[in-house]
Order: sequence, then C-alpha cells, then structure tokens
Amino acid sequence: MTNSEMKTAIDAFERDGVIRCRKLSTEPGDWWETKSPGWDFADYEFSPKPSPREWWLNLYENAIHKGYVHESPEAALREKGGGYIETVHVREVMPE
Repeated sequence: MTNSEMKTAIDAFERDGVIRCRKLSTEPGDWWETKSPGWDFADYEFSPKPSPREWWLNLYENAIHKGYVHESPEAALREKGGGYIETVHVREVMPE
C-alpha cells in the first residue's frame, strides 16, 4: 500500500470505527471487517468500507425509457416532466 492509501485507511477507521482488511499473499483472500486493526501493512491490506451508491429515479407513464436517473432528490423534482408518476429513491445493496 502507498502512504496515501495507508492514510486513507487510517482516516476512514477514525471516522467510521471499522475498517476492512485482508491478508496479502499471492492470491489475496476475502475482505473482513474489524474494529481493532493491528495496522500490519506488511502482511495485510486495509480499505474503507464501501458506501452504497444512491440515486433518484423519475418514473413516467408513456416515456420511451419509462424513467430517468438523477443524482439528488432536488434534481429529480426539478426535472419532472409530462406523464410523471413518482420519484423513487434507489440505494445499492452491498454484499456482506
């Protein structure tokens, strides 16, 4: 890991209280979460827990694509057009 990656991992742990880690080898293993990392950067890799992505989807009655994606609820409401049905808040489900 680079110094920047190490700093990012430590900052994320201080912010979130949890960090993902995995043992380094020729074939890195699965990630697991820990609340007490040993910060052994020689034998382990550390990574912030990924955050789920989210977006807002405007649904329409007769639109060709039936919906349009927006990065915020404000943008979705601002872009409502004819045939608008509703805005759906979508959040990615992260694997365990």
